[in-house]
Amino acid sequence: MFIRDGAVQRGAVAEEADTVVLAVGGFPGRPFEISAWESFFAAIPATREERWDDAIAIYEDGLRDSPGHPAVLFNLARVEARAGRRLDALRHVQDAVARDPSLAARVRATSDFAALRREPGFPG
Repeated sequence: MFIRDGAVQRGAVAEEADTVVLAVGGFPGRPFEISAWESFFAAIPATREERWDDAIAIYEDGLRDSPGHPAVLFNLARVEARAGRRLDALRHVQDAVARDPSLAARVRATSDFAALRREPGFPG
């Protein structure tokens, strides 16, 4: 489907296993850019199944596509913390908050960081 009006937003949800939703968008005259949020969506199954190494690999790929993106760093830190990779998680959550200070409140409220709260340098 082609939608000329760039302000119109559409959505799709795969409701059955092994269903793929393919969405392509862009702006005239600009090459397509992968959204930093794609890693979040791709990591959902691994995160739900607590396959932390798989989720970490997905977010690391997301950082290669969107270097330094605060949301990708935040989510990478979440799964690293759940995987017991405390130092990596601490480093990434610090970087996320340094790049986007508004994330500090989310860091404090996210239970995934419970094991890190007493670490020196934990933001919040």
